[in-house]
Amino acid sequence: MINKLPYILSSLIVLLITNAYAEETPKFYNDSAEDLFYDSPLESYKMAEKALIMATNMSSTHEIVRAYVNLSRYYTFKENYQRSLDSLYVGVEYINEIPRETAEQLLLSISQNHLILHSNNLTFDQFINSNDEEVFWRKNYNVLIKLSAYYYNNYSYLNANDNLQKALVLAQNLNDSSCIAEVNYQIGRLAVAIEKYDRSLVYFDKALPYTIESKDSLRASKIYSYMGESQMLLKEYSTADSLFLLALSFSSKSTKNHYLVLKNLGKFNFNQGKYAVSKSYYLQALGNMGNNYDSDKAFIFNELGDISLLDHQLAESKMYYDSAIWYSKRFQDFKNLEEALVGLSEVAVKRKDFKLSNELLRNSKIAQSKSTEQKEMEAISYSNAYFDTYFKELQIIDLRQDKYIKDLILEQEKEKTSLLIVLLIVVLLGGVLLVLWFIQTRKNAKLEREKAKVARDHNEELMMINSVLSQSQKELLNANQIKDRMFSVIGHDAKGPLISVRNQVFGLIGKVDKESTVYEELVNSEILIDNVIRLINDLLNWAMLQDEKIELNIEKVDFKEILEANLSLYQQVIDRKKIVFDIDLPSNTILDTDYQLLSFSVRNLLSNAMKYSPEGGEIKILSQRTESSFTLSITDHGPGITEEKMDSIFRMPESFVAPSPDREGLGFGLPMTARFVKLLKGEISLTSELKQGSTFSLEIPCLK
Repeated sequence: MINKLPYILSSLIVLLITNAYAEETPKFYNDSAEDLFYDSPLESYKMAEKALIMATNMSSTHEIVRAYVNLSRYYTFKENYQRSLDSLYVGVEYINEIPRETAEQLLLSISQNHLILHSNNLTFDQFINSNDEEVFWRKNYNVLIKLSAYYYNNYSYLNANDNLQKALVLAQNLNDSSCIAEVNYQIGRLAVAIEKYDRSLVYFDKALPYTIESKDSLRASKIYSYMGESQMLLKEYSTADSLFLLALSFSSKSTKNHYLVLKNLGKFNFNQGKYAVSKSYYLQALGNMGNNYDSDKAFIFNELGDISLLDHQLAESKMYYDSAIWYSKRFQDFKNLEEALVGLSEVAVKRKDFKLSNELLRNSKIAQSKSTEQKEMEAISYSNAYFDTYFKELQIIDLRQDKYIKDLILEQEKEKTSLLIVLLIVVLLGGVLLVLWFIQTRKNAKLEREKAKVARDHNEELMMINSVLSQSQKELLNANQIKDRMFSVIGHDAKGPLISVRNQVFGLIGKVDKESTVYEELVNSEILIDNVIRLINDLLNWAMLQDEKIELNIEKVDFKEILEANLSLYQQVIDRKKIVFDIDLPSNTILDTDYQLLSFSVRNLLSNAMKYSPEGGEIKILSQRTESSFTLSITDHGPGITEEKMDSIFRMPESFVAPSPDREGLGFGLPMTARFVKLLKGEISLTSELKQGSTFSLEIPCLK
């Protein structure tokens, strides 16, 4: 008994000191109840009662639940498990209004009491009792609804579904249309969360008649909104649009659901490409939110930024992304922060501020990393809270099993504190606190001086960095000018002479005996010269793409003329390889498009087909025209293309390989063709079969 006296006295001293300097609040009494439990369970119980009374008067749901948990611990210690469970089930009424850690602690305490009573699951039928069967059903129903909402909000959908199925049985026993409609609505909402959209529509249809009949406009608005979301994800867009508008007609502007419906309408119209309509709904949603629901504003501002970016309103887009960043930082929403930074990076690219764009992209990667780290830390904290609570419950059981310790604790409750010892310890603690305060004050002053010195050093370092960056920018501009002059020399001073040499070589080929070695060397020379010319063309076109200097010149173009002109360019190759063409053109081949880009694309596809066609092979050219589009397909009977190469054939090569007789150009031809077709607002595709040949198809609009 005497050995335990110092521990009891120290606990009471801490309580007295804390009480002298701390404000009497429910949190204070709950903290005291937790601290005192293992040394003095009865004092802990009294503190929990005070916390419950004060928290109830202040309507502090978090502290109310904590008080019930502390009371249940005392009842468990006294082996009064029924009363312990009664306290915990009262706390379940507030489970959706408290932090998740406290909610998990509440559910864990319930599980521990069930385990002690040899009940391995939460059926509630043994512990919420009443002489009136209907009252019994209704109490159980209310608890199950509260628990299902908690599990739904914390993404534990399996537990939520189990509780809702039990609640549905009780609602049917009660024969209460309101309860049945409530459960069907909750199950429908859960089905949306787990992406069972067909199933959700079935349950919403069951909940809707009573909801309309009871004139519950808020519930009706929520149901129509969820149904619209399900239909949209099932790609029933017309039905989804009607349901969203119905949800809007039922929602009141003063409710949270109204802005959620407006947000859904904005998202729906954005996905449909109706950006002006989407923007209108998003702006209405922002107006309806006021100073509430700020955590959703980051998402809406990101969407508005995307819309403005698509509309080339760069200043407006930047404004919206800046707002999204502000709200994301305020609520530590790293996912929306990442999206906003990426959007601002795209704005910077549009303004050709590539340095800023790179900086924003780096920051977006940091935000992405923070988001992942945040989720991991939450999972760890929940796990720690679970095991900490479980460990405390085991301590309770150990205390109860040891009769000697229990008797000793009961004796300790009766001991009186010596006032002299209390005063002595208070004086000693006061002196220690004063010394600690003095030491900490000196440390803080030293730390402030060091911070000021570091700040000065950083400012000087930043000035040096800015100077280096300015010089680097000048050097980069000079390098770009040199590059432009180099490409100009290549295009005008190198390409022309090579074409003349190729023509002379071709003329010599016709005059030399095919059996001679000179003939073979001339043919190889012609191939190499063609490859070099193609290389120059690829480099020039690649340079144009990199500088984004290509501007569309839409005019009336005759595709038949383009085809004939390009075939004539390769007439020598056609004659030499004896290639046969099967051409099928429509009667009307006049298009509104860019002559140069279309001619380049056709020329590349023809060159590719002739390159891989065997001697005496056939190439089929088929084109079709509708009111709004023009399609072209070129089919050869060459060796075909493997699936691995098909995946990357339209992408720019990651490395350059010098041309040779076995390799033509830099491999830019098809990637640039795909890029040009995209500039013409068209699409290009490839189908191929090994040893059978390949078909390249493109489709472009034929009207302005």
